[in-house]
Amino acid sequence: MKNLFFIFLFICNLVQAKLDITLLHTNDHHGRYWKNRKGEYGMAARKTLFDQLRKKAKEKGKEVLVLSGGDINTGVPESDLLNAEPDFKGMKLLGYDVMVFGNHEFDNSREILEKQMKWAGFPIIGANIYERKTGKRAFLPYVKKEINGVKVIIVGFTTEDTNLFSKIKSLRFRPILEEAKDIIPKLRKEADILIGLTHIGYFLDNSAGIFPPGDVALAKATNGAFDVIVGGHSQVPLGNPVIVKGTRILQAYEHGKFVGKLDLSFIDGKLKFGKYRFIPVNMKKYAGPESNKKIPEDPQMLNFLKPYKDKIGKKLGVVLGKADTTFYGRPGSVNKKTNRREETNLGRAVANAFCETTRSDICFIHNGGVRENIEKGPITYKRILEIMPFGNNLCRVPVGTRDIVKYIEKAFAVYPKPLHFYGLKMKLKNKIIKELAILKNKKESVLYKDGKVIGKGPFYLSSICYLTDGKRLPKLSRFKGHQDTGVNDALSLKEFIEKRKVLKGEDYSVPSSNLSWP
Repeated sequence: MKNLFFIFLFICNLVQAKLDITLLHTNDHHGRYWKNRKGEYGMAARKTLFDQLRKKAKEKGKEVLVLSGGDINTGVPESDLLNAEPDFKGMKLLGYDVMVFGNHEFDNSREILEKQMKWAGFPIIGANIYERKTGKRAFLPYVKKEINGVKVIIVGFTTEDTNLFSKIKSLRFRPILEEAKDIIPKLRKEADILIGLTHIGYFLDNSAGIFPPGDVALAKATNGAFDVIVGGHSQVPLGNPVIVKGTRILQAYEHGKFVGKLDLSFIDGKLKFGKYRFIPVNMKKYAGPESNKKIPEDPQMLNFLKPYKDKIGKKLGVVLGKADTTFYGRPGSVNKKTNRREETNLGRAVANAFCETTRSDICFIHNGGVRENIEKGPITYKRILEIMPFGNNLCRVPVGTRDIVKYIEKAFAVYPKPLHFYGLKMKLKNKIIKELAILKNKKESVLYKDGKVIGKGPFYLSSICYLTDGKRLPKLSRFKGHQDTGVNDALSLKEFIEKRKVLKGEDYSVPSSNLSWP
């Protein structure tokens, strides 16, 4: 009888170990708590969608798990000027269960980050983030949940690139593959369902080694130990899961434009995957299967968010000047086919502002540093902050002509996207400079031609410190005289426009080079 009793208990445990889950996910919110001008996305519509999906799940006896792939901070001034308070508190109202730290969660001080964690009220995780002094983990590495007898573990990873630009210098971001090697085998043994919640990016082909390891590399390195990886960082619209070594990789684009929904079932010790839906949140140009469904905004969420938007509306609406044409800065905005491969008039204008602010001869900015366009007409403070939301300082360094030539050639070799220059003209062949001239008062002075130095310099070269410190491009901070000017990039552009009153398209219509990007 005793043996029969234990057999009965064992059978009961097997019966209990059954779980149906609806997994919802978003990533790279970047301050978009409010809908855009077209009425797309926004937290109020997302609240309605979440409530609808929860109701349907409950009717079918399913549990709901809501995850965020990080980067709540940095993007639009409505959020940035409020330290993302409406965003984190809004996520709490939306019912998020777990979030991973994105790299932009470290754009502010630790004091602000800790405030944001309290506002959220749900776990924010990062297994590979350590205190430099003690060598101990700085935050919760993973979350364990037991639902209906099924053990679900969610472990977080944040891109190791955060080491390059984090404002919180007391933290170290350990390489994710090293961290995964140490932590995943143990967690896999403990979990019935193992979920990686990452902010490391989906990079299908990283053969050039431009980016650190992403979700694909993590799935390969762990040999499919994860059942699911819910990702962020690269802002890729994965309409369907990508399967690598048996691991399903998910990513829902950016800004809450889409919500990913994956159904899972754990029955008799086996995990089964159901349907995946990629649900647009009032995206007008989306032509997918659910594009015609209008999602109304939740009144409760609107009432919560509106005071935040009203609070800073007047300040952001101040007009600084005007543009006599459209200035393109957003990647792909000039030519959709070339995506990030064209040099733009706004990129050149931003570089001009840097030169004026730092009193430099040659200035540049990378394509990822110019985030929006300037439309013809009034230019507001809000638009400046949207164009340059990252709060980078400008750095300045004296260099000789041959150093400039070598630097630009190396930059073209390692960076597969264009750089926007001001203060020089150059002729290139196969990304090698054949002739380089400096521009002063709209006059050209040749410095270098066919391998010969004509004008030695030194000349002052400036950009955001993120680039001169060798974080994406060859290192300029190694040169004697390199200095952080302490001037913010957005402030530089703001004062530049205020001084001119009119930003003229004709001044920035000619590219700095004849380079044609493949």
